[in-house]
Amino acid sequence: MKYGNLSKLSFVGLIGLCFLTYSCSEDSKVNEEVEPEIPEQSEALSPTEQKKKMESVANQFMAEMPSSDFQEIADLFNDLDQKYDDYEWDTVDEWMDECLDDCKEMLGSSTETDENSYGIYNYIYSDYKALYMLSNFAAHFTAENGEWKYSEAKDLQFIMPDEECVVKLESSGNVKKVYVGNIEEWGDYESYFDDDKGQYVNNEYYDRTQTTIGVPEKITLTLTKEGKNVVKCVVTTDLSGIKDEKFDISKGGLSVTALTELNNGYKVNLSKGDYKGNNSASATLTVSKKDKTLLSMGVAADVTGLPSYNLDAFASDDLDDDEFEEKFEDANVSKAFVKFDILGKLQVQGTITDVRNFVKKMDQAEDYDTKELDFKSYINQANDLIDINLFYDGTSTTQAYVKLEPFREEGWYDDEFWWEAEPVIYFYDGSSYSTFEAFFNESDFDDVIDKFEELIENYEDMIEDDEYMIEE
Repeated sequence: MKYGNLSKLSFVGLIGLCFLTYSCSEDSKVNEEVEPEIPEQSEALSPTEQKKKMESVANQFMAEMPSSDFQEIADLFNDLDQKYDDYEWDTVDEWMDECLDDCKEMLGSSTETDENSYGIYNYIYSDYKALYMLSNFAAHFTAENGEWKYSEAKDLQFIMPDEECVVKLESSGNVKKVYVGNIEEWGDYESYFDDDKGQYVNNEYYDRTQTTIGVPEKITLTLTKEGKNVVKCVVTTDLSGIKDEKFDISKGGLSVTALTELNNGYKVNLSKGDYKGNNSASATLTVSKKDKTLLSMGVAADVTGLPSYNLDAFASDDLDDDEFEEKFEDANVSKAFVKFDILGKLQVQGTITDVRNFVKKMDQAEDYDTKELDFKSYINQANDLIDINLFYDGTSTTQAYVKLEPFREEGWYDDEFWWEAEPVIYFYDGSSYSTFEAFFNESDFDDVIDKFEELIENYEDMIEDDEYMIEE
């Protein structure tokens, strides 16, 4: 395995962080819940009018994100990958192995034995403890004559002089240690027949590491060309809510913010990434292009009933499913809220007042899917817990809302039937409702579908062209 493979280092690392990191967007209102106002009859849009409006918004959104916007970046990644994938990476591999070894300390060995009618099973562990700090992975690697030249440094850089490109990873600020549990890695296996015991002996060898990671306040990852940023990701983490190295999900808290910027003017922001045990959780996503917001999404919820449970317990193989369910039987998410906004022209807002109860009612409805009255009763109770509304142009006037509607399904045999619930859209113009399938049909949205398929094909062609060039 090549630890330094540039394709993984730059493309996956940089682009992955672009779309999975948090960032600050203090002026965003996407997390603000709107109190829906029912429109006057004269203000109520018909289903046909809303289809046209949705189609217009979708077409505008796709027009804002043509594949050509990313062609230059894609070409750069391709050129770098094509050239440096064939480089000699042994120096990088050896450096990585040394860094990993330096983070580990041998504690000793232990054996766990299980004997049954099939034989003796020995599970032999080499026990370690490890503290992985980003600052421990520091070096400069410079591309020269088909290989990477190592030099000491205080950060991690891959320097490509011919292209005047640098991939740089650095950390700063205080470091919070977080214990993530025992990590087991299988090493070897042997089996033999023991004549004295008259049984087969099976030995399995594992490395078992008590793993702690050091989370720095700030991580910065960049790709520069000619001294200018192509991609820049800055992640800031606040783990002050963790009182010791073990993260108790019922009491601990964290806050993460970040900013990701591409040189083509695109920004991806996921902000207000906050968690407070048995209190709340929230996040806000914003995608923008040259300061124009294309898409935003906000989620928030109250979290209650979480038991005292350390993060490392989830990594343990000893986690018992029944015990887990019993401990979390009182856990719940209430006032769950999500909101989407596209170009400031179309907004969808949804809330669930009691997630556990909603799931319970849906499960009960499924249990009674052949009993009409019971099924409808549980679906009605589930509907009482949800509130999903559609808005346009940032107003508080809701033009439609979504509920679950029971439908009878017929089977292949006589008298075979069951009940199912489908989301339906209710309108305020007096036209009743429409199922999602009927409303979003190919005939009415053919232009949107065609343009979407064309957009996807353009992105696929860009990626496939790059892959072909690499293979050649």
